[in-house]
Amino acid sequence: MRINAHTHIFNLASVFSSETLEILLRRVTEVDVPEVFKNDLQSLLEEALAKAGGYAEVESLVDAFVKKAALAERLKAMDSGNSVALEFLGADEIAKAGALTLVEKLKKALSRDDAGRHNTIGDLLDFVLIGLKPGISAVTAHIMEQLSEDDLIVALMMDITSGGSSDADLFEGQIQETSEQVLRYPGRVLPFIAVNPLREGHRHIMERALLSRGFVGVKLYPSLGYDVDSPEMHAVYDFCHPRGIPILMHCTPGGFYAKEASRGNSEPRLWEPILKNYKGLKVCFGHFGGGENLCGAEIPPDSWTSQILSLMRDPDNTGVYADISFHTEPMEGGDGQANYIGHLKELLKDPVTGSRILFGTDFWLVRTALSEANHWQFFEEALDDEDLFKQLTATNPCGFLGIGHAPGTGGENMRHYVQFIKDHRGAMNPVSAATWLKDELQAQGTDVNWTTTTPNARWNANNEAHVRLFWYLRDNQMGKKDRTAADFYTDAYFSVTRLQYWNKGFESSSIFYRKCGALAKGMDRYFRESKATYEENTTRAMAVQKLIAVLSNEGSVFVDLASLCDELYDFSTEGA
Repeated sequence: MRINAHTHIFNLASVFSSETLEILLRRVTEVDVPEVFKNDLQSLLEEALAKAGGYAEVESLVDAFVKKAALAERLKAMDSGNSVALEFLGADEIAKAGALTLVEKLKKALSRDDAGRHNTIGDLLDFVLIGLKPGISAVTAHIMEQLSEDDLIVALMMDITSGGSSDADLFEGQIQETSEQVLRYPGRVLPFIAVNPLREGHRHIMERALLSRGFVGVKLYPSLGYDVDSPEMHAVYDFCHPRGIPILMHCTPGGFYAKEASRGNSEPRLWEPILKNYKGLKVCFGHFGGGENLCGAEIPPDSWTSQILSLMRDPDNTGVYADISFHTEPMEGGDGQANYIGHLKELLKDPVTGSRILFGTDFWLVRTALSEANHWQFFEEALDDEDLFKQLTATNPCGFLGIGHAPGTGGENMRHYVQFIKDHRGAMNPVSAATWLKDELQAQGTDVNWTTTTPNARWNANNEAHVRLFWYLRDNQMGKKDRTAADFYTDAYFSVTRLQYWNKGFESSSIFYRKCGALAKGMDRYFRESKATYEENTTRAMAVQKLIAVLSNEGSVFVDLASLCDELYDFSTEGA
Protein backbone atom coordinates (compact mmCIF):
# COMPACT_ATOMS: atom_id res chain seq x y z
CA MET A 1 0.00 0.00 0.00
CA ARG A 2 1.35 3.38 -1.07
CA ILE A 3 -0.21 6.74 -0.25
CA ASN A 4 -0.07 10.00 -2.16
CA ALA A 5 -0.75 12.45 0.67
CA HIS A 6 -1.38 15.50 -1.51
CA THR A 7 -3.63 15.31 -4.58
CA HIS A 8 -6.65 17.09 -6.02
CA ILE A 9 -9.58 15.48 -7.81
CA PHE A 10 -11.73 18.56 -8.42
CA ASN A 11 -12.09 19.91 -11.94
CA LEU A 12 -11.89 23.67 -12.52
CA ALA A 13 -15.62 24.12 -13.01
CA SER A 14 -16.34 22.64 -9.54
CA VAL A 15 -14.17 25.25 -7.78
CA PHE A 16 -14.03 28.51 -9.67
CA SER A 17 -16.87 30.97 -10.15
CA SER A 18 -16.89 34.16 -12.18
CA GLU A 19 -16.00 36.02 -8.97
CA THR A 20 -12.86 33.94 -8.35
CA LEU A 21 -11.71 33.39 -11.95
CA GLU A 22 -8.99 36.04 -11.55
CA ILE A 23 -7.29 33.92 -8.85
CA LEU A 24 -7.15 30.93 -11.22
CA LEU A 25 -5.80 32.93 -14.15
CA ARG A 26 -3.08 34.47 -12.01
CA ARG A 27 -2.03 31.09 -10.65
CA VAL A 28 -1.95 29.29 -14.00
CA THR A 29 0.00 31.95 -15.85
CA GLU A 30 2.65 32.08 -13.11
CA VAL A 31 3.56 28.41 -13.58
CA ASP A 32 6.01 27.96 -16.45
CA VAL A 33 3.53 28.72 -19.22
CA PRO A 34 5.27 29.69 -22.50
CA GLU A 35 4.77 33.43 -22.87
CA VAL A 36 3.30 33.12 -26.35
CA PHE A 37 0.50 30.91 -24.99
CA LYS A 38 -0.54 32.92 -21.92
CA ASN A 39 -3.22 34.96 -23.68
CA ASP A 40 -4.61 31.90 -25.48
CA LEU A 41 -4.73 29.95 -22.22
CA GLN A 42 -6.48 32.77 -20.35
CA SER A 43 -9.06 33.08 -23.11
CA LEU A 44 -9.65 29.31 -23.10
CA LEU A 45 -10.20 29.18 -19.33
CA GLU A 46 -12.48 32.21 -19.33
CA GLU A 47 -14.65 30.81 -22.12
CA ALA A 48 -14.65 27.24 -20.79
CA LEU A 49 -15.73 28.20 -17.27
CA ALA A 50 -18.41 30.49 -18.68
CA LYS A 51 -19.83 27.41 -20.45
CA ALA A 52 -19.52 25.08 -17.43
CA GLY A 53 -22.15 22.38 -17.89
CA GLY A 54 -22.09 22.61 -21.69
CA TYR A 55 -19.23 20.15 -21.99
CA ALA A 56 -19.53 19.56 -25.72
CA GLU A 57 -18.80 23.27 -26.21
CA VAL A 58 -15.97 23.17 -23.66
CA GLU A 59 -14.29 20.25 -25.36
CA SER A 60 -14.64 21.93 -28.73
CA LEU A 61 -12.74 24.90 -27.27
CA VAL A 62 -10.06 22.57 -25.87
CA ASP A 63 -9.75 20.84 -29.25
CA ALA A 64 -9.20 24.17 -30.96
CA PHE A 65 -6.61 25.25 -28.38
CA VAL A 66 -4.62 22.02 -28.70
CA LYS A 67 -4.68 22.09 -32.49
CA LYS A 68 -3.51 25.69 -32.51
CA ALA A 69 -0.58 24.67 -30.32
CA ALA A 70 0.22 21.70 -32.51
CA LEU A 71 0.22 23.67 -35.74
CA ALA A 72 1.97 26.81 -34.54
CA GLU A 73 5.30 27.44 -36.23
CA ARG A 74 6.53 29.07 -33.01
CA LEU A 75 6.35 25.70 -31.22
CA LYS A 76 9.96 24.83 -32.03
CA ALA A 77 11.20 27.84 -30.08
CA MET A 78 9.30 27.01 -26.91
CA ASP A 79 11.74 24.36 -25.70
CA SER A 80 15.20 25.87 -25.91
CA GLY A 81 17.59 23.54 -27.69
CA ASN A 82 14.79 21.42 -29.09
CA SER A 83 15.67 20.35 -32.60
CA VAL A 84 13.10 17.58 -32.96
CA ALA A 85 11.12 17.80 -36.17
CA LEU A 86 7.48 17.34 -35.24
CA GLU A 87 5.97 15.11 -37.89
CA PHE A 88 2.35 16.15 -37.73
CA LEU A 89 -0.45 14.70 -39.75
CA GLY A 90 -1.80 16.39 -42.84
CA ALA A 91 -4.35 19.20 -42.54
CA ASP A 92 -7.35 16.96 -43.21
CA GLU A 93 -6.18 14.37 -40.66
CA ILE A 94 -5.54 17.04 -38.02
CA ALA A 95 -9.12 18.22 -38.40
CA LYS A 96 -10.31 14.70 -37.57
CA ALA A 97 -7.75 13.99 -34.84
CA GLY A 98 -8.58 14.42 -31.17
CA ALA A 99 -6.77 16.46 -28.54
CA LEU A 100 -5.21 13.38 -26.91
CA THR A 101 -3.76 12.20 -30.22
CA LEU A 102 -2.01 15.51 -30.78
CA VAL A 103 -0.86 15.88 -27.17
CA GLU A 104 0.62 12.39 -27.16
CA LYS A 105 2.44 13.18 -30.41
CA LEU A 106 3.81 16.37 -28.87
CA LYS A 107 4.94 14.59 -25.71
CA LYS A 108 6.62 11.85 -27.69
CA ALA A 109 8.44 14.33 -29.90
CA LEU A 110 9.57 16.51 -26.98
CA SER A 111 10.20 13.74 -24.45
CA ARG A 112 13.32 13.14 -22.41
CA ASP A 113 14.45 9.74 -21.18
CA ASP A 114 14.65 10.71 -17.49
CA ALA A 115 11.80 10.62 -14.99
CA GLY A 116 12.14 14.24 -13.94
CA ARG A 117 10.56 17.55 -14.68
CA HIS A 118 9.90 18.25 -18.36
CA ASN A 119 7.80 21.44 -18.64
CA THR A 120 7.05 20.93 -22.32
CA ILE A 121 4.04 22.26 -24.16
CA GLY A 122 2.74 18.67 -23.98
CA ASP A 123 2.76 18.86 -20.18
CA LEU A 124 0.83 22.14 -20.28
CA LEU A 125 -1.78 20.69 -22.64
CA ASP A 126 -2.23 17.64 -20.40
CA PHE A 127 -2.84 20.06 -17.51
CA VAL A 128 -5.56 21.77 -19.53
CA LEU A 129 -7.17 18.46 -20.55
CA ILE A 130 -7.37 17.29 -16.92
CA GLY A 131 -8.54 20.60 -15.44
CA LEU A 132 -11.35 20.93 -17.98
CA LYS A 133 -12.68 17.41 -17.59
CA PRO A 134 -16.47 17.36 -17.15
CA GLY A 135 -16.52 16.36 -13.50
CA ILE A 136 -14.74 15.15 -10.37
CA SER A 137 -15.45 11.52 -11.24
CA ALA A 138 -13.57 11.95 -14.52
CA VAL A 139 -10.52 13.48 -12.80
CA THR A 140 -10.55 10.72 -10.18
CA ALA A 141 -10.72 8.03 -12.85
CA HIS A 142 -7.74 9.66 -14.58
CA ILE A 143 -5.44 9.43 -11.55
CA MET A 144 -6.66 5.99 -10.52
CA GLU A 145 -5.76 4.61 -13.93
CA GLN A 146 -2.13 5.55 -13.22
CA LEU A 147 -1.90 3.86 -9.81
CA SER A 148 -1.72 0.32 -8.54
CA GLU A 149 -4.96 -1.22 -7.30
CA ASP A 150 -4.03 -0.85 -3.62
CA ASP A 151 -2.63 2.71 -3.79
CA LEU A 152 -4.42 5.42 -1.81
CA ILE A 153 -4.80 9.15 -2.43
CA VAL A 154 -5.54 12.05 -0.11
CA ALA A 155 -7.97 14.20 -2.12
CA LEU A 156 -7.75 17.83 -1.00
CA MET A 157 -10.73 20.04 -1.74
CA MET A 158 -10.50 23.76 -2.49
CA ASP A 159 -12.80 26.54 -1.30
CA ILE A 160 -12.07 29.72 -3.20
CA THR A 161 -14.90 31.98 -2.13
CA SER A 162 -15.36 35.72 -1.98
CA GLY A 163 -17.80 35.32 0.90
CA GLY A 164 -21.57 35.32 1.07
CA SER A 165 -23.72 32.48 -0.22
CA SER A 166 -23.74 33.09 -3.99
CA ASP A 167 -21.46 30.08 -4.59
CA ALA A 168 -23.00 27.81 -1.93
CA ASP A 169 -24.44 25.41 -4.51
CA LEU A 170 -21.09 25.20 -6.31
CA PHE A 171 -19.30 24.25 -3.09
CA GLU A 172 -21.96 21.74 -2.07
CA GLY A 173 -21.66 20.14 -5.50
CA GLN A 174 -17.92 19.75 -5.01
CA ILE A 175 -18.46 18.17 -1.57
CA GLN A 176 -21.13 15.76 -2.85
CA GLU A 177 -19.19 14.52 -5.86
CA THR A 178 -16.02 14.17 -3.78
CA SER A 179 -17.96 12.13 -1.21
CA GLU A 180 -19.24 9.89 -4.02
CA GLN A 181 -15.65 9.00 -4.95
CA VAL A 182 -15.20 7.47 -1.49
CA LEU A 183 -17.86 4.90 -2.39
CA ARG A 184 -16.57 4.46 -5.93
CA TYR A 185 -13.03 3.73 -4.64
CA PRO A 186 -13.65 2.63 -1.03
CA GLY A 187 -10.58 2.84 1.16
CA ARG A 188 -8.55 4.38 -1.67
CA VAL A 189 -9.89 7.96 -1.80
CA LEU A 190 -9.40 9.78 1.50
CA PRO A 191 -10.83 13.30 1.15
CA PHE A 192 -10.05 16.42 3.19
CA ILE A 193 -12.83 19.00 3.48
CA ALA A 194 -11.76 22.54 2.57
CA VAL A 195 -12.42 25.07 5.32
CA ASN A 196 -12.52 28.76 4.52
CA PRO A 197 -13.89 31.00 7.31
CA LEU A 198 -15.10 33.44 4.67
CA ARG A 199 -17.78 30.88 3.81
CA GLU A 200 -21.08 31.15 5.63
CA GLY A 201 -21.65 28.11 7.87
CA HIS A 202 -18.13 26.73 7.32
CA ARG A 203 -17.90 24.94 10.69
CA HIS A 204 -21.22 23.13 10.28
CA ILE A 205 -20.22 22.10 6.76
CA MET A 206 -16.88 20.80 8.10
CA GLU A 207 -18.39 18.82 10.96
CA ARG A 208 -21.01 17.17 8.75
CA ALA A 209 -18.36 16.22 6.18
CA LEU A 210 -16.08 14.66 8.82
CA LEU A 211 -18.79 12.86 10.77
CA SER A 212 -21.13 11.58 8.08
CA ARG A 213 -19.89 12.19 4.52
CA GLY A 214 -16.66 10.18 4.38
CA PHE A 215 -14.07 12.95 4.90
CA VAL A 216 -11.03 12.24 7.06
CA GLY A 217 -9.25 15.61 7.41
CA VAL A 218 -9.29 19.38 6.87
CA LYS A 219 -7.62 21.41 4.12
CA LEU A 220 -6.61 25.05 4.76
CA TYR A 221 -5.43 27.64 2.25
CA PRO A 222 -4.86 30.87 4.26
CA SER A 223 -3.38 32.81 1.34
CA LEU A 224 -6.92 32.92 -0.05
CA GLY A 225 -7.50 35.71 2.43
CA TYR A 226 -7.85 34.62 6.06
CA ASP A 227 -5.85 34.46 9.29
CA VAL A 228 -5.00 31.06 10.84
CA ASP A 229 -4.94 32.53 14.36
CA SER A 230 -8.49 33.84 14.60
CA PRO A 231 -11.57 32.94 16.69
CA GLU A 232 -13.17 31.30 13.64
CA MET A 233 -10.14 29.09 13.07
CA HIS A 234 -9.77 28.29 16.76
CA ALA A 235 -13.28 26.81 16.57
CA VAL A 236 -11.96 24.50 13.84
CA TYR A 237 -8.99 23.44 15.99
CA ASP A 238 -11.32 22.92 18.96
CA PHE A 239 -13.16 20.32 16.90
CA CYS A 240 -10.15 18.65 15.27
CA HIS A 241 -7.68 18.50 18.18
CA PRO A 242 -9.47 16.12 20.59
CA ARG A 243 -10.50 13.84 17.72
CA GLY A 244 -7.05 13.55 16.14
CA ILE A 245 -8.37 14.91 12.85
CA PRO A 246 -5.44 15.85 10.58
CA ILE A 247 -5.16 19.29 8.99
CA LEU A 248 -3.17 20.00 5.84
CA MET A 249 -2.28 23.60 5.03
CA HIS A 250 -0.85 25.09 1.85
CA CYS A 251 2.62 26.32 2.80
CA THR A 252 4.63 28.10 0.14
CA PRO A 253 4.68 31.79 -0.79
CA GLY A 254 3.32 30.75 -4.21
CA GLY A 255 0.15 28.97 -5.26
CA PHE A 256 -3.30 30.55 -5.19
CA TYR A 257 -3.72 33.82 -3.32
CA ALA A 258 -6.46 36.40 -2.99
CA LYS A 259 -4.05 39.32 -3.17
CA GLU A 260 -0.32 39.90 -2.82
CA ALA A 261 -0.53 40.80 0.88
CA SER A 262 -2.28 37.51 1.76
CA ARG A 263 0.61 35.27 0.62
CA GLY A 264 2.17 35.58 4.07
CA ASN A 265 -0.93 34.11 5.74
CA SER A 266 0.54 30.65 5.10
CA GLU A 267 3.85 31.30 6.88
CA PRO A 268 4.68 28.51 9.37
CA ARG A 269 5.79 30.79 12.23
CA LEU A 270 2.17 31.95 12.60
CA TRP A 271 1.42 28.51 14.07
CA GLU A 272 3.72 28.88 17.08
CA PRO A 273 1.05 30.31 19.44
CA ILE A 274 -1.62 27.98 18.02
CA LEU A 275 0.45 24.85 18.67
CA LYS A 276 1.19 26.02 22.20
CA ASN A 277 -2.56 26.04 22.88
CA TYR A 278 -3.25 22.82 20.98
CA LYS A 279 -0.38 20.52 21.89
CA GLY A 280 -0.15 17.56 19.52
CA LEU A 281 -2.55 19.04 16.93
CA LYS A 282 -1.94 17.23 13.64
CA VAL A 283 -0.87 19.77 11.00
CA CYS A 284 0.91 18.99 7.76
CA PHE A 285 2.61 21.94 6.08
CA GLY A 286 2.00 21.23 2.41
CA HIS A 287 4.96 21.61 0.04
CA PHE A 288 7.36 21.82 3.04
CA GLY A 289 7.69 25.58 2.53
CA GLY A 290 9.06 25.13 -1.01
CA GLY A 291 11.30 22.51 -2.61
CA GLU A 292 13.91 25.10 -3.62
CA ASN A 293 14.92 25.42 0.04
CA LEU A 294 16.27 21.86 0.00
CA CYS A 295 18.36 22.28 -3.16
CA GLY A 296 21.26 24.20 -1.63
CA ALA A 297 24.17 22.89 0.38
CA GLU A 298 22.39 24.17 3.50
CA ILE A 299 18.70 24.81 4.18
CA PRO A 300 18.37 28.62 4.43
CA PRO A 301 17.87 29.47 8.11
CA ASP A 302 15.26 32.15 7.33
CA SER A 303 13.25 29.94 4.96
CA TRP A 304 9.76 28.60 5.56
CA THR A 305 11.26 25.10 5.44
CA SER A 306 13.50 25.96 8.41
CA GLN A 307 10.49 27.36 10.27
CA ILE A 308 8.65 24.06 9.76
CA LEU A 309 11.64 22.04 10.97
CA SER A 310 11.85 24.26 14.06
CA LEU A 311 8.18 23.52 14.81
CA MET A 312 8.77 19.79 14.28
CA ARG A 313 11.68 19.73 16.70
CA ASP A 314 9.69 21.28 19.53
CA PRO A 315 8.95 18.24 21.73
CA ASP A 316 5.39 19.48 22.34
CA ASN A 317 4.59 19.53 18.61
CA THR A 318 4.27 15.81 18.04
CA GLY A 319 1.66 16.35 15.32
CA VAL A 320 3.65 18.58 12.96
CA TYR A 321 4.26 17.06 9.52
CA ALA A 322 5.31 18.26 6.04
CA ASP A 323 4.80 16.86 2.55
CA ILE A 324 7.06 17.17 -0.48
CA SER A 325 4.36 17.82 -3.07
CA PHE A 326 5.20 19.91 -6.15
CA HIS A 327 8.91 19.55 -5.38
CA THR A 328 10.01 19.66 -9.01
CA GLU A 329 13.13 21.78 -8.41
CA PRO A 330 15.53 18.85 -7.74
CA MET A 331 14.49 17.26 -11.01
CA GLU A 332 16.81 19.55 -12.94
CA GLY A 333 19.68 17.31 -11.80
CA GLY A 334 23.19 18.39 -10.84
CA ASP A 335 24.09 19.78 -7.42
CA GLY A 336 20.48 20.79 -6.77
CA GLN A 337 19.26 17.21 -7.02
CA ALA A 338 22.19 15.85 -5.02
CA ASN A 339 21.66 18.39 -2.24
CA TYR A 340 17.90 17.83 -2.17
CA ILE A 341 18.10 14.05 -1.93
CA GLY A 342 20.86 14.35 0.66
CA HIS A 343 18.69 16.59 2.85
CA LEU A 344 15.64 14.37 2.36
CA LYS A 345 17.51 11.22 3.35
CA GLU A 346 18.99 12.95 6.39
CA LEU A 347 15.54 14.14 7.51
CA LEU A 348 14.01 10.67 6.98
CA LYS A 349 16.75 9.10 9.10
CA ASP A 350 16.45 11.69 11.87
CA PRO A 351 14.76 10.29 15.04
CA VAL A 352 12.46 13.35 15.31
CA THR A 353 11.69 14.35 11.72
CA GLY A 354 11.98 10.87 10.20
CA SER A 355 8.34 9.96 10.82
CA ARG A 356 6.97 13.37 9.82
CA ILE A 357 7.80 13.69 6.09
CA LEU A 358 5.10 12.57 3.64
CA PHE A 359 5.11 11.84 -0.07
CA GLY A 360 2.76 13.87 -2.25
CA THR A 361 2.66 15.00 -5.87
CA ASP A 362 0.05 17.79 -5.98
CA PHE A 363 -1.76 16.02 -8.80
CA TRP A 364 -3.07 17.47 -11.04
CA LEU A 365 -1.82 21.02 -10.47
CA VAL A 366 1.77 19.79 -10.93
CA ARG A 367 0.86 18.50 -14.39
CA THR A 368 2.30 21.62 -16.02
CA ALA A 369 5.70 20.15 -15.13
CA LEU A 370 5.46 16.35 -15.22
CA SER A 371 3.15 13.35 -15.08
CA GLU A 372 1.99 11.46 -12.00
CA ALA A 373 3.90 8.34 -13.02
CA ASN A 374 7.12 10.29 -13.56
CA HIS A 375 6.75 11.95 -10.16
CA TRP A 376 6.61 8.60 -8.35
CA GLN A 377 9.41 7.18 -10.48
CA PHE A 378 11.75 10.10 -9.84
CA PHE A 379 11.61 9.87 -6.05
CA GLU A 380 11.79 6.09 -5.95
CA GLU A 381 14.90 6.09 -8.15
CA ALA A 382 16.52 9.14 -6.54
CA LEU A 383 16.13 7.83 -2.98
CA ASP A 384 17.42 4.43 -4.11
CA ASP A 385 16.45 3.00 -0.74
CA GLU A 386 13.43 0.70 -0.48
CA ASP A 387 12.99 1.21 3.26
CA LEU A 388 13.14 5.02 3.08
CA PHE A 389 10.71 5.07 0.14
CA LYS A 390 8.26 2.89 2.08
CA GLN A 391 8.66 5.17 5.09
CA LEU A 392 7.91 8.21 2.93
CA THR A 393 5.00 6.73 0.99
CA ALA A 394 3.34 4.36 3.46
CA THR A 395 4.44 4.35 7.10
CA ASN A 396 4.51 8.12 7.64
CA PRO A 397 1.25 8.89 5.79
CA CYS A 398 -0.54 6.18 7.78
CA GLY A 399 0.61 7.85 11.00
CA PHE A 400 -0.60 11.25 9.88
CA LEU A 401 -3.94 9.99 8.59
CA GLY A 402 -4.69 7.73 11.54
CA ILE A 403 -4.73 4.48 9.55
CA GLY A 404 -4.06 1.74 12.09
CA HIS A 405 -1.44 -0.98 11.79
CA ALA A 406 -4.21 -3.56 12.31
CA PRO A 407 -8.03 -3.58 12.15
CA GLY A 408 -9.61 -1.61 14.98
CA THR A 409 -6.49 0.47 15.76
CA GLY A 410 -7.18 3.51 13.55
CA GLY A 411 -8.03 7.02 14.67
CA GLU A 412 -11.49 8.41 15.31
CA ASN A 413 -11.53 10.06 11.89
CA MET A 414 -10.90 6.74 10.18
CA ARG A 415 -13.60 5.07 12.28
CA HIS A 416 -16.10 7.62 10.94
CA TYR A 417 -14.78 6.98 7.43
CA VAL A 418 -15.25 3.22 7.73
CA GLN A 419 -18.71 3.73 9.24
CA PHE A 420 -19.72 5.95 6.31
CA ILE A 421 -18.75 3.22 3.86
CA LYS A 422 -20.42 0.57 5.99
CA ASP A 423 -23.66 2.59 6.14
CA HIS A 424 -23.62 3.08 2.36
CA ARG A 425 -22.17 -0.26 1.31
CA GLY A 426 -25.16 -0.90 -0.93
CA ALA A 427 -23.97 1.99 -3.11
CA MET A 428 -20.29 1.02 -2.85
CA ASN A 429 -18.17 -0.37 -5.67
CA PRO A 430 -16.84 -3.50 -3.91
CA VAL A 431 -14.44 -4.52 -6.68
CA SER A 432 -12.24 -1.44 -6.23
CA ALA A 433 -12.00 -1.57 -2.41
CA ALA A 434 -8.61 -1.31 -0.71
CA THR A 435 -7.27 -4.32 1.17
CA TRP A 436 -7.00 -2.45 4.47
CA LEU A 437 -10.73 -1.58 4.31
CA LYS A 438 -11.71 -5.17 3.51
CA ASP A 439 -9.73 -6.31 6.55
CA GLU A 440 -11.37 -3.63 8.71
CA LEU A 441 -14.93 -4.56 7.74
CA GLN A 442 -14.21 -8.26 7.98
CA ALA A 443 -12.88 -7.77 11.53
CA GLN A 444 -16.14 -5.99 12.40
CA GLY A 445 -18.12 -8.95 11.08
CA THR A 446 -19.64 -6.90 8.26
CA ASP A 447 -20.93 -9.12 5.46
CA VAL A 448 -19.76 -7.77 2.09
CA ASN A 449 -19.60 -9.51 -1.26
CA TRP A 450 -16.40 -8.08 -2.74
CA THR A 451 -17.04 -9.31 -6.29
CA THR A 452 -20.58 -8.12 -7.08
CA THR A 453 -22.72 -5.10 -6.25
CA THR A 454 -25.49 -5.49 -3.70
CA PRO A 455 -28.95 -4.64 -5.09
CA ASN A 456 -29.75 -1.03 -4.26
CA ALA A 457 -31.78 1.94 -5.46
CA ARG A 458 -29.21 2.77 -8.13
CA TRP A 459 -28.73 -0.76 -9.54
CA ASN A 460 -31.43 -3.36 -9.11
CA ALA A 461 -32.54 -6.27 -11.28
CA ASN A 462 -36.14 -5.54 -10.25
CA ASN A 463 -35.93 -2.11 -11.88
CA GLU A 464 -36.82 -2.31 -15.58
CA ALA A 465 -34.94 0.88 -16.43
CA HIS A 466 -31.72 -0.57 -15.00
CA VAL A 467 -32.14 -3.95 -16.67
CA ARG A 468 -33.00 -2.57 -20.10
CA LEU A 469 -30.08 -0.14 -19.92
CA PHE A 470 -27.77 -3.07 -19.16
CA TRP A 471 -29.25 -5.19 -21.95
CA TYR A 472 -28.93 -2.42 -24.53
CA LEU A 473 -25.31 -1.59 -23.72
CA ARG A 474 -24.34 -5.26 -23.41
CA ASP A 475 -25.82 -6.17 -26.78
CA ASN A 476 -24.85 -3.05 -28.71
CA GLN A 477 -21.71 -1.62 -27.13
CA MET A 478 -19.70 -4.21 -25.21
CA GLY A 479 -16.82 -5.94 -26.95
CA LYS A 480 -17.14 -9.68 -27.56
CA LYS A 481 -15.06 -10.71 -24.53
CA ASP A 482 -16.93 -8.39 -22.14
CA ARG A 483 -20.28 -9.39 -23.61
CA THR A 484 -19.56 -13.09 -23.07
CA ALA A 485 -18.65 -12.48 -19.42
CA ALA A 486 -21.37 -9.88 -18.79
CA ASP A 487 -23.31 -10.14 -15.53
CA PHE A 488 -25.80 -7.58 -14.25
CA TYR A 489 -24.49 -7.23 -10.68
CA THR A 490 -20.83 -7.72 -11.54
CA ASP A 491 -20.96 -4.96 -14.17
CA ALA A 492 -22.63 -2.21 -12.13
CA TYR A 493 -19.43 -0.15 -12.28
CA PHE A 494 -18.54 -1.00 -15.86
CA SER A 495 -16.90 2.14 -17.29
CA VAL A 496 -18.27 3.79 -20.43
CA THR A 497 -14.66 4.06 -21.62
CA ARG A 498 -14.72 0.30 -22.24
CA LEU A 499 -17.65 0.53 -24.65
CA GLN A 500 -17.16 0.45 -28.41
CA TYR A 501 -18.20 4.05 -29.13
CA TRP A 502 -15.53 5.47 -26.81
CA ASN A 503 -12.68 7.11 -28.66
CA LYS A 504 -12.68 10.46 -26.89
CA GLY A 505 -9.55 12.47 -27.41
CA PHE A 506 -8.39 10.32 -30.30
CA GLU A 507 -10.87 11.82 -32.73
CA SER A 508 -12.17 15.38 -33.01
CA SER A 509 -14.73 16.43 -30.41
CA SER A 510 -17.34 16.99 -33.14
CA ILE A 511 -17.01 13.38 -34.34
CA PHE A 512 -17.07 12.00 -30.79
CA TYR A 513 -20.18 13.96 -29.80
CA ARG A 514 -21.99 12.86 -32.96
CA LYS A 515 -21.33 9.26 -31.88
CA CYS A 516 -22.59 10.02 -28.36
CA GLY A 517 -25.67 11.61 -29.87
CA ALA A 518 -26.37 8.59 -32.05
CA LEU A 519 -25.99 6.24 -29.07
CA ALA A 520 -28.23 8.42 -26.87
CA LYS A 521 -30.94 8.49 -29.55
CA GLY A 522 -30.67 4.72 -29.96
CA MET A 523 -31.10 4.20 -26.20
CA ASP A 524 -34.04 6.59 -26.10
CA ARG A 525 -35.73 4.81 -29.01
CA TYR A 526 -35.20 1.40 -27.40
CA PHE A 527 -36.67 2.56 -24.08
CA ARG A 528 -39.77 4.01 -25.78
CA GLU A 529 -40.21 0.85 -27.84
CA SER A 530 -40.09 -1.00 -24.50
CA LYS A 531 -43.18 0.98 -23.44
CA ALA A 532 -41.36 3.57 -21.33
CA THR A 533 -42.77 7.08 -21.18
CA TYR A 534 -41.02 10.29 -20.23
CA GLU A 535 -41.24 11.50 -16.67
CA GLU A 536 -43.19 14.68 -16.11
CA ASN A 537 -41.50 17.80 -17.55
CA THR A 538 -39.08 15.66 -19.59
CA THR A 539 -38.96 15.89 -23.39
CA ARG A 540 -37.15 13.72 -25.92
CA ALA A 541 -34.62 16.47 -26.65
CA MET A 542 -33.94 16.92 -22.94
CA ALA A 543 -33.53 13.17 -22.39
CA VAL A 544 -31.09 12.83 -25.29
CA GLN A 545 -28.97 15.78 -24.14
CA LYS A 546 -28.73 14.44 -20.60
CA LEU A 547 -27.76 11.00 -21.87
CA ILE A 548 -25.05 12.56 -24.05
CA ALA A 549 -23.64 14.42 -21.02
CA VAL A 550 -23.22 11.18 -19.06
CA LEU A 551 -22.05 9.12 -22.04
CA SER A 552 -19.31 11.68 -22.81
CA ASN A 553 -17.92 11.75 -19.25
CA GLU A 554 -15.04 9.30 -18.77
CA GLY A 555 -15.90 9.05 -15.09
CA SER A 556 -19.32 7.56 -15.87
CA VAL A 557 -20.23 3.95 -15.14
CA PHE A 558 -23.40 1.91 -15.65
CA VAL A 559 -24.95 2.91 -12.31
CA ASP A 560 -24.66 6.59 -13.30
CA LEU A 561 -26.60 5.92 -16.48
CA ALA A 562 -29.13 3.87 -14.54
CA SER A 563 -29.78 6.72 -12.09
CA LEU A 564 -30.28 9.09 -15.02
CA CYS A 565 -32.69 6.69 -16.74
CA ASP A 566 -34.74 6.56 -13.51
CA GLU A 567 -34.91 10.34 -13.64
CA LEU A 568 -35.92 10.51 -17.31
CA TYR A 569 -38.18 7.49 -17.97
CA ASP A 570 -41.20 5.89 -16.39
CA PHE A 571 -41.29 2.12 -16.96
CA SER A 572 -44.20 -0.11 -16.08
CA THR A 573 -42.04 -2.01 -13.54
CA GLU A 574 -39.65 0.03 -11.42
CA GLY A 575 -39.16 -2.15 -8.38
CA ALA A 576 -37.31 -1.10 -5.25
